[in-house]
Amino acid sequence: MKTAKTGLFLAGIFMFAAAVPAMAQKKGMEKAQEKKQEMTREMTQAQEEKSADETAGEINAAAKGDAEQVQARIMTQFGVDGGRIQTMREEGGMNYGEISLALSLAKGMEGGINDDNLARITALRQGEPKMGWGKIAQDLGQKLGPAISENKKMSAELRKQAKEGKGGKDAKKNKEMKKEKTREKARTMKEQGAGKGGAAKGGKGGK
Repeated sequence: MKTAKTGLFLAGIFMFAAAVPAMAQKKGMEKAQEKKQEMTREMTQAQEEKSADETAGEINAAAKGDAEQVQARIMTQFGVDGGRIQTMREEGGMNYGEISLALSLAKGMEGGINDDNLARITALRQGEPKMGWGKIAQDLGQKLGPAISENKKMSAELRKQAKEGKGGKDAKKNKEMKKEKTREKARTMKEQGAGKGGAAKGGKGGK
C-alpha cells in the first residue's frame, strides 16, 4: 500500500514536472502574441497619425490659396460658425486642417460639437509634447479612421473647387485678352485709315 502511494506521488511529481515547461511555453506564447498585437496597434496608429497629418496639411495648403473658401467648407460640413473657427485658430493655435480633424472627432463624442468637447480635444492637442491625433482619438474612445476619411473627402473637394475656380478665372482672363486684342486691332486700323486719309488730302492740296 505504501509502495503504491509512493508510486502515485512520484507519478504526480513527474506529471507536474512535465506540465511546467508546457505551461511556461504557453505563457511565453501568450506574451509573444500580446507583444505582436501591441506592435501591430502601434504601427497602425503611426500610419493613421501620418495620414491624419498629411490630410490636415492638404486642407491647410488649400486655405493658403483661398482661406475664405476653406472656412466656408468647414462651416458647411460641421454646422459651425466663423466665430468658432476663429476661436480655435487664435486660442487653440490650430490651423484649418487641424480644426477640421478636431471637429470630426468632436462630432463623434457624446454631445457632439460643443464647447466642452472641443475644449477637451484642444487641451489634449496643446499638451507637451503635442499629442498625436491617433492618441487623442484613443483617449476619446474613438477610431481615427472615419475622421481621416471625412477630411480626405473634403480635401479632394477643395482641390476640385480650386481647379474649377482657376479654370473659370483663366477663361475670363483669356476672354478679356481677346477683347483687348480686338479693340487694339480696331484702334490700329482706325489710325492707319486716318493716316491714309491725311496723306491723300495733303497730296490733293499740293496739286
